[in-house]
Amino acid sequence: MIGPETLYRTNVGVEGAREAFEDVFNARAELQSIYAKSFLDIDNFETLFGAVEMAAIIGKLGQRDAESITRLRENVVTLIVRTLEHCIRFPVADRRIKPPEPYDRFVGMLYETMEFLRSRPDVSFITFNYDLALDYALHYMGTLGGFSYHLSDEANSQTMPLLKLHGSINWGVCRRCNSIVARDISGLPYGDPLWLMHESVILDLGTNINRQQHCGEPLNRVPVIVPPTWSKGSQYKDLGRVWAKAAAELAAAENIFVVGYSMPETDSFFRYLYALGSQSTTKLRRFWVFDPDPDKSVEQRMKTLIGQESKGMRSISLGTHSRML
Repeated sequence: MIGPETLYRTNVGVEGAREAFEDVFNARAELQSIYAKSFLDIDNFETLFGAVEMAAIIGKLGQRDAESITRLRENVVTLIVRTLEHCIRFPVADRRIKPPEPYDRFVGMLYETMEFLRSRPDVSFITFNYDLALDYALHYMGTLGGFSYHLSDEANSQTMPLLKLHGSINWGVCRRCNSIVARDISGLPYGDPLWLMHESVILDLGTNINRQQHCGEPLNRVPVIVPPTWSKGSQYKDLGRVWAKAAAELAAAENIFVVGYSMPETDSFFRYLYALGSQSTTKLRRFWVFDPDPDKSVEQRMKTLIGQESKGMRSISLGTHSRML
């Protein structure tokens, strides 16, 4: 997996952002001093992101002033966006840009289910990822009926909800009305011959988020992503719509499939969202967990999440590292 240090060292994807990368690396070095009294895994950039978010709230991070901390937060977002854009490549085949593995197979399986049922399954996605792999896979398989981020009250109720609780690298903020606006992935130059000459391409919507306009002006240059901590950027009111929709979907769910989410200790936000959102008269039939963790730490954390009704379900093995709780 290519990391931001590799991108910086090879000068790949950091054009115009070298100072941002350097600022984040310097902040990580500055935070080494906290080890005297506490421990944070600041080599993990999401943990570092959470620390910077807290620093912005309390106005304290070493010798930095408030303006420097605000700029650092923007630089962390820039680093994460550039890293994701250049690590997740989209293959080109048959003169088309296709979804990356394993998202193409995942959405293809969903399409086959739809064909079997002869109707669009009642499915919603709740994701913690910032990237566009699932978004593009759903767009590519357009016969599924499309998807909606539910950033506004006018969201299409006939499309599949794609609820990105931590934001997305293609979401920007309007400079006038402060609304969150998604840059449409359907506007990409899919027929551009320069793109189709390569074996794979990157989707740099985050880097170029301000090419999208709203209220007659370009969006802010920093995309809307927030760290996986209890604080989810309260300054963005539209994220509340996404969380409310996620809670409603959890309440109505009869089957919940958890794929690749380990429920880290830092994400108490989702614990509260699930507890309050899943409160309903709907009976939960299945709670499936798919995770490559070879030990049972993920399983144990998930069992602390689900309630008595779910714990009464029979536990059966689905294969290696996959189980129903």
